[in-house]
Amino acid sequence: MSGWDSAQAAERVAQAYAAPDLAAVRERQIDLLAPLPGWRIADVGCGPGAFAEALTARGAQVTAIDSAPAMLAAVEARSLGCELVEADALSLPLASASHDAACLVQVLEYVSDPVAAVREAARIVRPGGAVLVADTDWDTQGFNVADRELGRRVMQAWADGKPDGWAGRRLRGWLAAAGLVAEERCAVVLDATEWGGDTFIAHNWPHHRRAIERSGGVPAADLDRFEREIADSAASGAFYWSVVRHAWRGRVPS
Repeated sequence: MSGWDSAQAAERVAQAYAAPDLAAVRERQIDLLAPLPGWRIADVGCGPGAFAEALTARGAQVTAIDSAPAMLAAVEARSLGCELVEADALSLPLASASHDAACLVQVLEYVSDPVAAVREAARIVRPGGAVLVADTDWDTQGFNVADRELGRRVMQAWADGKPDGWAGRRLRGWLAAAGLVAEERCAVVLDATEWGGDTFIAHNWPHHRRAIERSGGVPAADLDRFEREIADSAASGAFYWSVVRHAWRGRVPS
């Protein structure tokens, strides 16, 4: 991802993932994984370490893996005792069957070959172990704005700017294609009823807007109008935003 390997990106992502609404989703996803204390878990595409920190709080021994040194530096700054590995999700320098579980959280929507990434994560997990995959279905994202056509255009531009904006709905198929058994799932609505404050979307919208502008999908003047409509909905007490995040636990065949 462009701009991923920077201290600024690590700080932005850390703030967004610390927001209470997303922290609640993270705990639900870890409940789905159901790790036992002492499990060795690979957090593939760990970013600045929010998921790794939550796993260590459950008693896991975490291998934090990311392609960006800046993200690994952010994990190290948390003093979690994780093993840090700089690597691409498609080529992990780890022994086969060396972990009890692996996690790919908000990773597959960015990689060029999601099935290969799941298969590689499964390779380092012992037979009978678990692979947790979690991603967003960005076509479910919506703001309550008056101009529905504008709202649809802005949301579609964001979803279409991803390598796969439908990653959330594709997870089960990717697990199956990688040879895993899809066992359990959860779908969580991440939402907000106020514009601003300590919420995932408030932290991330400026980044989303910059990405949409870079893609050329929506003119800046229309994005300005979209933001005015958001402000109007907030002022009238009608603001609402939501998106669906999906997670599946797959089992590595014995």
